[in-house]
This record gives sequence, C-alpha cells and structure tokens, in this order.
Amino acid sequence: MNRRNAFYDRYRLVFYLLLLGIGLFFLFDGYQTHSNARLLATQGAVTTGKILSKQTRDRRYDLDGLGRKLHLLTYRYAVGGAEFTGEAAVSGERYETSSPGETVAVRFVRDTPDISELSEGTHAAMARSSFLFAFVAFGMLVLMIVFDRIRGRLKQA
Repeated sequence: MNRRNAFYDRYRLVFYLLLLGIGLFFLFDGYQTHSNARLLATQGAVTTGKILSKQTRDRRYDLDGLGRKLHLLTYRYAVGGAEFTGEAAVSGERYETSSPGETVAVRFVRDTPDISELSEGTHAAMARSSFLFAFVAFGMLVLMIVFDRIRGRLKQA
C-alpha cells in the first residue's frame, strides 16, 4: 500500500457507506416530495393566506431555475379552524413584489392541510433536484467501486 492511497484504502468502506447514505437520503426525500406534489395535483384545494416574512439566502447552485439567490416567503393560512405555516421558494420577481401582510393564494392538500405551496409545481421541482442529487451520489459510488476493482486488477498484474 503506497502512501498516496493509504488513507483511501483504509477508509474505503466508510466512503462507500457515506455515499450510499447520501444517495438514500436524497432518494427518500425526492420520493416524499414527489408524493406531496402528486397529492397537491390530485387533492389540492386553494385558500387564502398571509405572508409573514421574506428572506434571501445565497446558494451555490441553481437547480430549480430560481437563480443563485434563494428567495423564501414564510406564510400562514387556516383550514378548518386550524392555522398552518409554510415556507416557499419563489422567483426574484415575485419576491420583490411581495411584502409581509400581503394576502396570497395557498394551495394545500385537503386530507393533509400541512402540505402546501404558493406556486403550482414547486414540490415537483424540488423532487427533481433531490432525485438528481441521489443519482449523482449513486453514480459516484458505482464509479468508486469500478475504479477500485480496476486498480486491484492492475496491482495483481
């Protein structure tokens, strides 16, 4: 074992398990978000809500087409006498034109009113991002295993 690969060789299983865990996390998150998007599409109803606050966060990547800045609106809505709070990522244009206290349309699931969104398709876009991250993690895991096997065969030759 040469020094260059000693650390990797020693902790190879940890790297495999880490990538597997990351991939499974994003796969589960994507499945759950996709299920919420399907529920909103089939059992969705619309009510009114109020914007409570807005904030902006910097992001490294723009996976959902909303830009490098993540614009979030926190909103509150009531269904059947119970109040719910949600948070939604919105475009920069919508963020600039929205203000706390403004009334907005909120789409929610009738049977599970805590699942909501301000814009149709928000959950579907998040599901695609999660599935993409899962695919990348699983792809990296497969590549690591393939390269390790090739490296092992080259050592034997």
